[in-house]
Amino acid sequence: MKTRVLMPLTAAACLATLVVFRTSWTSRHSAVEAARHRLDQVTQDAQRVLDLRSTQATLAAGRRPDADVISRVHAALSSVGIPTRVLSGVGQVSDVALPGEPPRRAQSVRFTLNPIAPALLGEFLSAWRSNESTWAVTQVELSTDARPGDESAVYLATLTISAVYVLQDRQP
Repeated sequence: MKTRVLMPLTAAACLATLVVFRTSWTSRHSAVEAARHRLDQVTQDAQRVLDLRSTQATLAAGRRPDADVISRVHAALSSVGIPTRVLSGVGQVSDVALPGEPPRRAQSVRFTLNPIAPALLGEFLSAWRSNESTWAVTQVELSTDARPGDESAVYLATLTISAVYVLQDRQP
């Protein structure tokens, strides 16, 4: 008699245990898949950052970058429909020698776009990258007072662009 009662109870306990383990496994499997997806996305983003960091433009030997970088910024802004009045705070950051041979120099200019929406900043950066071979964007700083999730938020974007040029030996 005890066996008749214990057998179904044991079977029910085993079945309940299997259900719990299956549920737990499914939950863990979903978490692992989500983590793998996030890892793939982070890997792609990191590779994109590395690709962008390695972007440098080199001018012909003995030439400095064109001093009229402001008109190039205006042209890029206009090409994507951003009013040029958002451009401010333009100034040369540096013109420094780079190590190695041949002797090279890097000239950098910083400017501010204010106010600018993230989507428009992306359009500007895309237009700049496709149309400008001399000056590469080397730094972007964003700041805002907007609340997280505010789709209408505007930003202050400070960009640094740089051009690398090769010095040519000057013979007397």
